[in-house]
Amino acid sequence: MGVGLVTDAGPAAVTWTGTFYTYGVEVFDGPIEGHLALGDEGPERIGPGPASRWDRYLRTPIRGAAAYWERLEFGPGRRADGSAGPAHAVDVPMAVRLDFAAGAVWFVAAIPDPPDGQRVFVGGDEIMVVFSPEKMREMGFGDAAFGQ
Repeated sequence: MGVGLVTDAGPAAVTWTGTFYTYGVEVFDGPIEGHLALGDEGPERIGPGPASRWDRYLRTPIRGAAAYWERLEFGPGRRADGSAGPAHAVDVPMAVRLDFAAGAVWFVAAIPDPPDGQRVFVGGDEIMVVFSPEKMREMGFGDAAFGQ
């Protein structure tokens, strides 16, 4: 449900949280294990391993970073007396991009939609690592808002 990074400044964790009302991306100082609910079955380490998509980014400096915030609008709620309450909006960080000489890597609060996993639900309670601007566009992130 997150990504642990090792940097020259120490470990960093990229994970999803509900800090901003709904699921969004947050970056924390410290190892990922400090930000996960640990139990008998977790967390599971996945990559990078042999022939990893991470290979071209490892041991190279981060040249820049950006966050993509999305405004989520909610319709009128109900007051205790049953009347319509005001609508409201919340800004949520949906993705963080790290720029390397080899290209960008995006960390997105998203979940692949079953059954085939080709469609994606953005705003989900997992971190999806995306290695291509084309995939980001397919997920609904436009060039002007979050492209390179």
